[in-house]
Amino acid sequence: MKKKDFNKTSKVSNKSTLEQHKVKKGLIQPPLNTIPNMIATSWHKDRLPEYLWLGLILIAYEDRTKGIETVGKILKGIVEINKELLRPRLSDIFTLDDDLQEKIYSMVCDIVNYEILSPLTVIYRDRNYNVFNKYFYDEKQTVRNKLQTLSDAIKIYYDHQSHESTDLRFCALSLMVFQRKMTITPAMDHIKDTFVNYPYTPHKEEIMKSYRPTIRSMEISDMMISPNRNFLLTSSLGHPKLFDISF
Repeated sequence: MKKKDFNKTSKVSNKSTLEQHKVKKGLIQPPLNTIPNMIATSWHKDRLPEYLWLGLILIAYEDRTKGIETVGKILKGIVEINKELLRPRLSDIFTLDDDLQEKIYSMVCDIVNYEILSPLTVIYRDRNYNVFNKYFYDEKQTVRNKLQTLSDAIKIYYDHQSHESTDLRFCALSLMVFQRKMTITPAMDHIKDTFVNYPYTPHKEEIMKSYRPTIRSMEISDMMISPNRNFLLTSSLGHPKLFDISF
């Protein structure tokens, strides 16, 4: 796995030129905000930017199952580092102490090539996100290339009901499963089957017409409750032992 050489020092220069910015209604907007047809909805504006780092990892693999398995390994690694993080939102990771961020980013780099997440450094600049840039800044990638990568990824995940965005939403929900904050009871067999089988079932299979809406509805429910950071799917009849998901 290609990892960043931390012995090599380089000046971070993620600056986009003024020509790359657009003027709209008197405001100068950075390039990412001017991607055609982007609409400020709850998925596009709030959740997709938070989970885009996982999305970049997913699309780095031609094999869909391999991509989900890889994200699963990263999420399980997060559980080993921090027991309080319930959602893999970048904003939540950025609020962690630097030492915890270092552990998470180092773990990610052990699993995937650091260059996969480098496009995000064009948004999260070194001045405010120096730990993130320490691990993921790649001087070989130009600002234009980084923006193009992000633009392509956003187009893939833009439709909140697409197969790809549902895969991403599945991954976002999985962290709560690994943190044992989502308890599946015997009365919820369909949800259990969904989480166990979803990564390994091709989207063309008929059963996915049932699995996909389940994932989307659960992610939306989590989004509506997430400000209190205490989302539990449980029952008084449930057993505290969580079912296992083998990614």
